[in-house]
Amino acid sequence: METSLIYLKNNINNKMQCHQHQSYQLHISLEKETRISIGKLGGFLFPAGYYIYTGSAKKNIEARVQRHRSDNKKKHWHIDYFLLNPHSKITSAFQFNDVECKLNQLTAGKIVAPGFGATDCKSKCNSHFKYLGQDQTKPAFYANSPLHPL
Repeated sequence: METSLIYLKNNINNKMQCHQHQSYQLHISLEKETRISIGKLGGFLFPAGYYIYTGSAKKNIEARVQRHRSDNKKKHWHIDYFLLNPHSKITSAFQFNDVECKLNQLTAGKIVAPGFGATDCKSKCNSHFKYLGQDQTKPAFYANSPLHPL
């Protein structure tokens, strides 16, 4: 059974405004080394192991994550190309009230596809998709965060 978790950060003192984006991270496993074409970015050889994708949504973040989980979608974002590969699988998803780029910068990992998920990044992140290797350990900053099932 697929594990689905969502992290809801306490934001009592700093209420979000309607137009503010919410950020999320997808934890993804790739069961074997695979070459995948990522739209206009081109083809990359992705090693087997675990990855984290950091994204954001203006509203209805749950629907965005459900779309990512679906196999019945058009390829719109870089992550769609990766997730439609039969060897990839979302293992969990977490929601944050932090800015997408800040969250991405807090996440350690190796960049194997420069520009992935970051073509419109105003903070000049090299990628919003990071390879964690064979270790499925969650990022250190998750340690003090309460996790809630989605």
